[in-house]
Amino acid sequence: MTLFGWRIVRIWGRSMEPMLRPDSFALFRPTRRVRQGDIVLVDHAEFGLIVKQVDRIAGGHFRLTGLSPLSTTTDRMGPVPADRVLGRHVLTLSRPSTT
Repeated sequence: MTLFGWRIVRIWGRSMEPMLRPDSFALFRPTRRVRQGDIVLVDHAEFGLIVKQVDRIAGGHFRLTGLSPLSTTTDRMGPVPADRVLGRHVLTLSRPSTT
């Protein structure tokens, strides 16, 4: 869902655990100012919409990583052009635990 350029994304996979759990919702703010360590929403050429952490920035490209060992490797994702970054993570809404 997009609202005034901001995006709300439902998290499906486990690649960003423990920070972002499956079935939580994350809010992303559009920005051109992305720094190493930021969590970003990316329109990846091969994987579609993904949420990852910026590992390195070099020559207008980002190297991305997941927080979990279950994530696709940085090498597999390859360098991502800056214009594929749709926003920076601002807020996470999680469902209360039922345990």
